[in-house]
Amino acid sequence: MPIPTKETFKSWTDAGMFKKRSNAELVAIDDALQAYQDTNEDARTLDMLKNLKILVEKWLLAKETKIATSGAESVTRLGGVVRLYNEIVNAITDDVNEGMERQAELNALQRESLVSIAHSKIEYGLSTKAKGSLVNSRGREDDNINVFQIKRKHDHSVLQEYTEAIEGPPPVRADGEDEDTNKAIEIGKQALTLARKLLPNGPLNNRLGGVLPSTVLNRLTYPRAEYWRAFHIAGALSELDEITSLDFSGLDYASNDLLQSLTMAYAVKQIGGGVCSQIASLTGGILSTIAPSGTQFCMLAHNADHQFCVVAYNTSTWFIVDPWTHYSSVIPWADGYFNQSGVVQHIHATISEPVADMYGFKFDSTMLQNIADDFDTVFTPTNSDKEVASPWGHSSNVAACYPDGDFVSSRTHDVDQNAWG
Repeated sequence: MPIPTKETFKSWTDAGMFKKRSNAELVAIDDALQAYQDTNEDARTLDMLKNLKILVEKWLLAKETKIATSGAESVTRLGGVVRLYNEIVNAITDDVNEGMERQAELNALQRESLVSIAHSKIEYGLSTKAKGSLVNSRGREDDNINVFQIKRKHDHSVLQEYTEAIEGPPPVRADGEDEDTNKAIEIGKQALTLARKLLPNGPLNNRLGGVLPSTVLNRLTYPRAEYWRAFHIAGALSELDEITSLDFSGLDYASNDLLQSLTMAYAVKQIGGGVCSQIASLTGGILSTIAPSGTQFCMLAHNADHQFCVVAYNTSTWFIVDPWTHYSSVIPWADGYFNQSGVVQHIHATISEPVADMYGFKFDSTMLQNIADDFDTVFTPTNSDKEVASPWGHSSNVAACYPDGDFVSSRTHDVDQNAWG
């Protein structure tokens, strides 16, 4: 398990800082490196590497918001610590590849646990229809868009299709027939209600200004730790054989927007909360299980630093489905706070038939809990984790008033505002 010596680490950063002993976190890293170096090679343990990894992660997380304003000396230190972190991760990976105790842990976590693919393990499969044809937001045919499909395995019939992330907003939809409009509202309200039940910890970064009930606010001491835990879970799921063995025509996980939404949806469900982007993945997953044939929905990224979903049914216009705001209303998108023109990109879903589990996948609940618990072995929260970066106090997704001046509540369709979990 070779990693850099204390002397090498000094050469990567600022050797003088150790003499001054002015940075407690770096001194702790320095001391741990020294202890590792002083230990006979045969006696070095995986726990020593894990301890080093935790120390370095804490230092990097503490510096994440200060990188942009760092001076040259600080940047040098940062680069050195990042190099050390990478070396430690590589050493742990080498240990795994050598079949030592971390490999045994991964085996217990990822292989001995039952991982079921969708309903009854065999009903659905995921594939890609490479370079599918779709009318994009500019109103023209674009043959360079990847379309991911959820298929029924026994006859390969397509149940749902998801585009990769497309630049700009989806096409504008006019008001539709009353029956279709009412159906779209019904779907949106059902999705909001289900999402709220799965989010007992509420939005992790929308907690200012008294917009959440105190019962929700008091459930989490370290919201930012749960934010990182969600990424930890999603990352672990992305490495499972059941995910990596899927046929996506050469697209890896980092290029596959559907797989990223899938793994994050289950991560958010596991921790019971998330920031807006994470909650949008969960909302899309819920819609995949309840939306009937004729439904379309989009997962959107807005230039106001927000992500959410909209849904339409047959001829209806788009309706907002956004559990992140405290007062979540199913309203026409034209009446929403986050307007359509501000959308940076979107994923467009077309539903022919709902699936039993989010995005056609189901992960074993025990395995998910084991992965979530594993995060505590590599992350120790501090006071800085009591608040997620860029905190908000956004109480409603409704715009201030309609263009004709009518009061907003005349066209909103609310769910129970306090139904968190």
